Amino acid sequence: MSERFFIICDILAILVINAIVWSSLYIQFAYFELPCPLCLGQRIGLLGISFGYVLNLYFGTSARHYAISIIAALLTASVAIIQILLHIVPETGNYGSPFLGLHLYTWVFIICCLFAFGNLILITLLKSAMADKIYKNVLASNYICITIIAIIPLILCILVNAVSAFAQCGLNKCPPDPTSYWIKNFLKPDKVKKHHSKNKL
Repeated sequence: MSERFFIICDILAILVINAIVWSSLYIQFAYFELPCPLCLGQRIGLLGISFGYVLNLYFGTSARHYAISIIAALLTASVAIIQILLHIVPETGNYGSPFLGLHLYTWVFIICCLFAFGNLILITLLKSAMADKIYKNVLASNYICITIIAIIPLILCILVNAVSAFAQCGLNKCPPDPTSYWIKNFLKPDKVKKHHSKNKL
């Protein structure tokens, strides 16, 4: 396998993760479907998967970096399976709207399993390819521009998720079934108190 193959795989993986997490943000803001704590954990896990690919592009392709992505994928899959099991019992309901017949947490579990399996294949290919060649980082290749195109949205995605999570939960524990943003209630406490007093009456 050539050096170009692994660089392209890393960049494509980052682009896929970008598309997934940005899509979840779109659903959150466009349809006002606030993420639960487990949902936020899955977003963090997906972004964690990309960390191994970023390390590959900056420091050079390494099986250790793919192993980091595998660990992140397995941890994220475990969070997703917990949410699946919470809603698998009849009459327990579900969380969020389905996409192509499956809920987002089910898709996350499937995607994480695919990432883990794909990284195992890449490690196997890398071990055989590096017997006679040491791969350098992306700075020594001709893929700097497309790498920047992939990484900048990833950084923005991390920042938007951090700001969104703080706006939703603040420094408090995130509610299991959120219905509003914490920052909205924090900035308008009087309206919240009036709403609670009306409910008591």
